[in-house]
Amino acid sequence: VTQIGLEAGEGADIGIENKSFILKRIFLSNPAIKEIAYVGLSGKEEVRINELNSNGVSEENLRDLSKDESFIAARNGNYYMGKVYFEGSNPVAMVSSPGKNTSGNIVSVLRSKVSLARIQSILHGAIIGGSGYVYLVDERGTVIAGGLDGPLLGSNAGNNEIVQYLIKGNDFIGPEKQARYENFMSDEVVA
Repeated sequence: VTQIGLEAGEGADIGIENKSFILKRIFLSNPAIKEIAYVGLSGKEEVRINELNSNGVSEENLRDLSKDESFIAARNGNYYMGKVYFEGSNPVAMVSSPGKNTSGNIVSVLRSKVSLARIQSILHGAIIGGSGYVYLVDERGTVIAGGLDGPLLGSNAGNNEIVQYLIKGNDFIGPEKQARYENFMSDEVVA
């Protein structure tokens, strides 16, 4: 999530039309964004654009996000990336950032649903050596993306000792840390 200037100056709001214009430009220039919204400090969406409503959802369909963790984190000055979840076979995540005026005060929140499908396409053909493969998991061990012979998307690889080791922040860099094990196809491999 990139931080963009949301306000014209100290306390001067740029207005709904300008916010809508900015969001539409961001939305149309980045196919990974599936939904994007400006959220006021009260937690009420001011403008939301998504795949079904590229001109913006109607005012009566704007949501109250005051209790949503992505809003709360950004309102408090933090960048936020939520847990990855699947919409069909497409991994997505909610991200948000604080919107600041020219004085650096938080005046709004920019919140977006982002597709991680591009990561899937990058890793899909990845092969290591003759029988190795690459796959990406979230902090629970759910497979988000992977190569052809790896575990299925959305499956749980968290019970694999190697995956558990990596989720805890460890690595296998250097010969002293390499480990031999059986992969998902029961082939012996080196991590």
